[in-house]
Amino acid sequence: MRKYSGSLVTVAKTVKTPLFYGGLIIMLIISSAGYALMAEADLVEVGLACNIEELRLVGDEETSLLDLSNPNQEVLPWTGDQALITAVADQIYINDLPVSSGPLLVLSAKPWLAWEERTYRGEFLIVNQNGKLNLVNRLLLEDYLRGVVPKEILAGWPMAALKAQSIAARTYTLANLERHREDGFQLCDTTHCQVYQGLTGEHPNTDRAVLETKGMVITYEGKLISAVYHDSSGGYTKDASEIWSRPVPYLIPVPGWDSDSPYHQWTRSFKWEELQDYISKVYPEIGELKQLLPTSFGGDGRVIKLTLKGPHGEIVVSGEQFRHAIGIPSSNMELGIVYGPEPQLQEKIPIRLEIRGAGRGHGVGLSQWGAKGMAEAGYNEKQILKHFYPGVTVTKIAESGETVSNASQ
Repeated sequence: MRKYSGSLVTVAKTVKTPLFYGGLIIMLIISSAGYALMAEADLVEVGLACNIEELRLVGDEETSLLDLSNPNQEVLPWTGDQALITAVADQIYINDLPVSSGPLLVLSAKPWLAWEERTYRGEFLIVNQNGKLNLVNRLLLEDYLRGVVPKEILAGWPMAALKAQSIAARTYTLANLERHREDGFQLCDTTHCQVYQGLTGEHPNTDRAVLETKGMVITYEGKLISAVYHDSSGGYTKDASEIWSRPVPYLIPVPGWDSDSPYHQWTRSFKWEELQDYISKVYPEIGELKQLLPTSFGGDGRVIKLTLKGPHGEIVVSGEQFRHAIGIPSSNMELGIVYGPEPQLQEKIPIRLEIRGAGRGHGVGLSQWGAKGMAEAGYNEKQILKHFYPGVTVTKIAESGETVSNASQ
């Protein structure tokens, strides 16, 4: 278990301290004991905005800034109820006044901070990256999960499904803390990592699920697993080797338990001109799409690879790449190419593509609709996780940072 060291600033007993800034005396409320650092705390850094020209943050008299570029961690004032923050060269400007090279830590005595009509727990980190700004939400792991789980699964579903999702999301988070390190944070707030909407997105049911599974993760042979999950499998989950060309012992096909999913079975129809528009946006190098040929199939008959041909060449793409390119629910699909009434098909451009598919998402690992189905059948969260990730162990993170087996498995 990797422990991420960082700092959370807490406001304890307060005193009013004068600070000189721009010729004005500003009264800031800061901790009488200074800013307390929580050593060895599990902090998560979530990128809310990356490489932007400016950002506006709302604050009040309980909001302040800590200049992390200053060895003494100088406190800067918060002016007015809204701050316009920009960057020029190596300087961060607040309301057109240069204040620091940064990073700047935005703090509040309140339990939340606001940005873009949403509220967030923890603290904000403002980073100047080559004249552009990154806004990072830094907060405790469990608080982060409170803003993730209700955006990844419906909060009204059975508690066992919510708990299974909470444990999977916690495991996924801890296993992917370096995913956006080159961007200056750990995880983004989109589906590329996990959807996160801060305190604004929280729900009492998922709060309970996160709290009652606190510290629980999934391991295989003593290591955190790649706890990938998806909406619905369409009958059976998929083998990671067929989706990502990489076998994983616990990411293998199992019954999906998702017959109630609205995406259990689906169909889509595309006029060929419509399909050409989609493909040309993603693969312009081949020119106008002339032919589409399935070239590799999975054990269940689904298309694994396709060859796209155009006047300027051809390209082989995976089923996952194809489904993202044309916007269909999953790559679990069978294709029907309609050419029209003429019998001669050679060199003829089709008129329509018919797709019959199943499931939604990549289909690997935990099926969220499947978790709902199993929960409604009486299975608990550990049984659900062990079904969708065969051979794993559900463990709990000890305070020391090690993982220990849960004796009640």
